[in-house]
Amino acid sequence: MVKLIGCFLLCVVATRGVAIEISYAQLAMLQNEGEASLQMSALNHEVTDIWHQHLRLHRLAKSEVVSVNEQTWVSSLLSTEAILSVPNPDHPNQQLVVVDIAKQASAVKILWEMKSMAEDIERQWQYGSLDWKNVVLHQDKSRAMRWWLTTISTARAEQVAEHAIQQGIEYVSVNNAMLSALIQQSRSPVLMQYLWANTPDAFTYQVLQQVPNQLNEADAIEQLIVASRNQPLASQAIMLLAKHYSHNQKAQMFLQSALNDPQLQWLTAAAVGMLKDSQP
Repeated sequence: MVKLIGCFLLCVVATRGVAIEISYAQLAMLQNEGEASLQMSALNHEVTDIWHQHLRLHRLAKSEVVSVNEQTWVSSLLSTEAILSVPNPDHPNQQLVVVDIAKQASAVKILWEMKSMAEDIERQWQYGSLDWKNVVLHQDKSRAMRWWLTTISTARAEQVAEHAIQQGIEYVSVNNAMLSALIQQSRSPVLMQYLWANTPDAFTYQVLQQVPNQLNEADAIEQLIVASRNQPLASQAIMLLAKHYSHNQKAQMFLQSALNDPQLQWLTAAAVGMLKDSQP
């Protein structure tokens, strides 16, 4: 079970290490008191030391520049068993983790590595040496690329998308996560069609659902028609067409033809019927 308290993700404590259990009142004290005043609190010193490490790691995750000493300090925490937990109110014999220093340190290192790779991608883009095949086929670089895409402008993202198309990204087994990230930033209709042709996953459905909001009417209708040719996407694509564009002649003609298509007729009839039932 997972719960969210403040900004802390709580999960059932793992078998690694022995957690120090604190009360919810003590957790609130840690969350609300300043770092200096923690030294004056009645909390166990081991608890406050762990909390100080947690706060420092949180700051370092946001830092643009880190020193060698800071990197060494984070690495030294990767095998620590410093964990804080609270009782699980739903299961008295279980605990919920609020701080796991080793996992947090690992996450910080991964974030630093991803940012460093993103900086490399930026340099490669600037010098015209970005190799999409190299990016797509390496999971870490692919993750860094998706991070980098969130930091650039729409106009620049459109250039990046066009570069990917020119380099033949269609033929290097690009995953849906990468295509989705490119599409979210560039709204490239060509990349959308690549996405519809892939085996659908959560990224595909997320992009499909956003088509009416991201594209003009003519482009949206075209994309939804193309998406409907991929059977797992057909139901959602047809529903979006019927819901948003039933007034459009091209959409009407497609829906009419779909009613005569053995593979689409039941989906189309259901979509049109649901919309009629929902109208006052």
